[in-house]
Amino acid sequence: MEIALAALAGVFAFVGVLSLGGDSFVVRRRIRSARAWKIAEFPESVLGRIVGRVRLIGEPLQSPLSGRSCVCFVAEVYSDFSPGGIYRETRSVPFVIEDDSGHAIVDSDSEQARLDLQLHVTGACGRAVATLPEHAMFARRGRGPATKLEDWTFREGIIEPGAIVSVLGAGAREPDPEAPIDGGAVYREMPTRLRLFARRGYPLAISDRAI
Repeated sequence: MEIALAALAGVFAFVGVLSLGGDSFVVRRRIRSARAWKIAEFPESVLGRIVGRVRLIGEPLQSPLSGRSCVCFVAEVYSDFSPGGIYRETRSVPFVIEDDSGHAIVDSDSEQARLDLQLHVTGACGRAVATLPEHAMFARRGRGPATKLEDWTFREGIIEPGAIVSVLGAGAREPDPEAPIDGGAVYREMPTRLRLFARRGYPLAISDRAI
């Protein structure tokens, strides 16, 4: 009987992972199917993929469960036996991506960016488990202050400055304020930089994998 229950729990856990990871899989597949470009060669008004290192611009986000500085995060509370009880939060801010040919602005925000992040367990709550304050606040933020903490698990994925990522987006060139000014040459050809953004029907997609 115990073996049968353990097997059943494994099935429910697997179903829970599929339901949570489905969107992430679609994002990853969309990124992988796009043509890869070097930043310096990325053409305008084309949907493409870039792999590079993250550099911070502006203020970073703070992930809600681990408190780490990042440019993107996915955080969630879930139960293997109650997939309908999931609460998930995703956020992202603009950042720079760099490769050996140059740099680009990733015009990422919480409304448009689709994230494929590897999630890691950060804690749990229940009768036999002490719940960390940050985790309890996160659960109640999504489900109300009177929420009773049940047998839930918390997971989080982030992209930190310095990480290698893959980004899918449409490209446009704009004046580069970081480029050095070379006397009168600037009037002949203004230095530009690439900006990746969401295009109608094609949300900006970001993965923490070098796809």
